[in-house]
Amino acid sequence: MAGLSVVTVVRHYVRSIVETVENLRPHNLNIKEILPAHGMLQLEKPSETIEYYLKLARGEHER
Repeated sequence: MAGLSVVTVVRHYVRSIVETVENLRPHNLNIKEILPAHGMLQLEKPSETIEYYLKLARGEHER
């Protein structure tokens, strides 16, 4: 991904997380079981964090 902006790279990464969450949600997996597959560390507030990622992927994040 050389030459791409940091925002572009982050959005690509976040979209892959969102797609994984959306695909696995019907299987009733806990978000703490999904995020480690993306190399995420333990999250203190996973529900708030995934909401942030969903907003970021949709371009709804606050600046």
